[in-house]
Amino acid sequence: MHLLLVALIAVLVSCSALSLADAGQPDAGTIMELNDSSINSTLARYSFFVLDGYKPGCEPCQRMNASLSELSIELGGQIAFGRINALVNRKTAERYNITSYPTLIIFMNETAIDKKKGFGSKSRIVSHLLELKPDLNISLVILEKTSAASKPSIKVKMNCADIEKMEQPMLEAFIVSYCPFGLQMQRALMGIVSQIPDLSQNIIVRYIIEMEDGDMTSMHGQEESDENLRQICIREEQPDKYWKYVSCFLKSGNSSQCLRTAAVSEARLGGCLGEESRGFKYAMDDQNKTDQLDITGSPTLLLNGEMAKESDFGGRTEQALKNMLCCGFASRPDFCSMNLSAEKVKTGFTSKEKKGQIGEPAKASKSLETMPLAKVGEKNPAMPVLVTDRAMTRALQEYPIFVLMGFADWCGYCQMMNTTLLELSRELQGQVVFGLIDAERNNQTAEKYNLFSYPRVLIFINGSLIRSQSGYKSSSELLRVLKENIPNLDKSRDILSFPSPSPSARSQYGMTEAFGNISVIDGNDSTLRYLEMILDAAEVNRATGNTINIFIVSIND
Repeated sequence: MHLLLVALIAVLVSCSALSLADAGQPDAGTIMELNDSSINSTLARYSFFVLDGYKPGCEPCQRMNASLSELSIELGGQIAFGRINALVNRKTAERYNITSYPTLIIFMNETAIDKKKGFGSKSRIVSHLLELKPDLNISLVILEKTSAASKPSIKVKMNCADIEKMEQPMLEAFIVSYCPFGLQMQRALMGIVSQIPDLSQNIIVRYIIEMEDGDMTSMHGQEESDENLRQICIREEQPDKYWKYVSCFLKSGNSSQCLRTAAVSEARLGGCLGEESRGFKYAMDDQNKTDQLDITGSPTLLLNGEMAKESDFGGRTEQALKNMLCCGFASRPDFCSMNLSAEKVKTGFTSKEKKGQIGEPAKASKSLETMPLAKVGEKNPAMPVLVTDRAMTRALQEYPIFVLMGFADWCGYCQMMNTTLLELSRELQGQVVFGLIDAERNNQTAEKYNLFSYPRVLIFINGSLIRSQSGYKSSSELLRVLKENIPNLDKSRDILSFPSPSPSARSQYGMTEAFGNISVIDGNDSTLRYLEMILDAAEVNRATGNTINIFIVSIND
């Protein structure tokens, strides 16, 4: 007996069956107002579509709409733009998880490929669109005006002669307060200020502020957002306490204790935090500068108005950063000849009091609470192993072929990627072992392997790193990468050229269960392998209003 697999595609929405040749040409200057009924047919008409999920009366939403309205004219119909009231159109809001306003979702061939929450400057939007659509012609786009002194430029390699000279140069470091590498930058700058106090007037730490629905947020959650504002208020209104507070905070992140240690006036601090004309205004000054310069990474350095890289001057050390800053002086002060530490400073918090630091026992992060996990050392696990700094060496010794994904609890695409690793752990059991490591709790491994964007996959063979890969990958896509890099990998699984579903579609339609059932089937049954690929493709079509009906017919020989 063998199985005959028949796949019939029934088109439920006629508009979504348009061929590429029939796809609509966007109207320049038009932002389409969509609803739950019209969104599928509209997405089917355009190969590249930008959707703005908004809430009426939301001030950041109004600013986003103004930016998109200008771009719809200036881009001359190269991209289609639309907006949808997420409060009224709950079906679409739930489908694409629009929970804050504005939310910008970018679609390519009807599939959501990217999502950004909160208002972004026009220049940031354009920069992001260029990453996704490199052939975009932006010659007619008018971006925000910046002064010559504040407009950044990035050079391939910078040396002392390249830096503009000033009587009083200014080094600006843009960070977020819980980022391990932002903490590392603060620690290096604190070391400079503690040994050369005169340089404190030439260094300022700024904070990368994000806005959602008019409220301040941050990439590591509300706790970090609150700490950003706390440090901003101390910087602005009690500057003589700032570095003493930071020195304490870098140890364990205990803000209450550090306020006392630094003798910060909590009454004055409370007033700053509570009054919009003070704390909020200071934070908006930082946000305006980060938006103006399109700064998103923590840390980012600006010296005398020019983007600068500490790596050009020797790395993230006290000596390198001091040398870089001294290059900005028109007349080099005597203290610039002083030698500071040339050792790379530590990342993250230095005390184990802060949860998640080096040496903490292996414990699943919040985003892994419902995911089956194995322990490092288990033989041929059929599920990913949970890795920590302490267990990393053993994992590399134990597993000849080891694939490790660095993730963060707040990263939605990492949670979608968990499904990919679970599927392939079953699929490739006995050949490849997969692992997960919380890169923000395990700073030692994160620093060693540059796990600073998520999700990021590292492929090791016999303990040596041979390939790294960033961004979300479906099981089929990651399997292709593995086959390219791992000799003698079992190639019994056929890979078909179907489009991969978006993480939201994969989550919405329960593909974990579908793949889980298929992955335990005998690897020699190639017919059922094709079924898996068709199910993968079905998620894309269901998301656009199409259905794939699959019939499995049993035939006796």
